This record gives sequence, structure tokens and C-alpha cells, in this order.
Amino acid sequence: MCCKKFSQVKADNKKALADWLEHTQGVKVDPTAMFDIQSKRLHEYKRQQLNLLYLIHQYFEIRAGHTPAVPLVSIFGAKAAPAYIIAKDIIHALLTLSKVIAADPLVAPGCRSCLWKTIT
Repeated sequence: MCCKKFSQVKADNKKALADWLEHTQGVKVDPTAMFDIQSKRLHEYKRQQLNLLYLIHQYFEIRAGHTPAVPLVSIFGAKAAPAYIIAKDIIHALLTLSKVIAADPLVAPGCRSCLWKTIT
């Protein structure tokens, strides 16, 4: 009973997040996918960079025919200090990778990435 209720609440929240992303960010994601969400100030030595490298790896894995059992959605909410050039480069790489993944019909169903446009 408890697990069913927990699973339902989780599914409802993922659906609400998917709807919010579509309406506010223009990004359509599958609410049944596995969500990986990171929202914080970006640093070159932190998890965001490792997650970027993981997404690049996933991109090439899917291109090679290794489709994930569950689609992956990576959502980043990050900003960098104005003088933090490397962090800004990572944000640029995330945005570029998001466009590459979205434009690839082979990869897009199994992997999705987006960067929140408004983070304070």
C-alpha cells in the first residue's frame, strides 16, 4: 500500500515537472524516464562536468546501438559567476549537447538534456 502510494506521488510529480518544462522551457520530456536533476552554481570540478561527460558517453553508446532500458532525462539548472570562464564553457557545452541530442532521431528517444533558462 505504502509503495503504491509513493510510486503514484512520484509519477504525479514527474508528470507535473514534465508539463512545467514543456510550458516554461519549451522542452518535451517523457515523464516515465529516469530524471537526473542538478540545480546549483556551476563549478568546473563538480558534478555538472562529470554529468556532461556521462551524457556525451551515453550519446555515443546510443549511436552505437546500446539503447538504455529506460530513457534518461538530464535537467540542469546552473549559473556561473561572470568571470568564471571555464564554468561558462561548461554551460555552453551543455546547451550545445542538448541541441545535438534533440536533433538526432536515433538518440533523442533514449536520452534528453536541457538547461533551465531562468535560474536565480
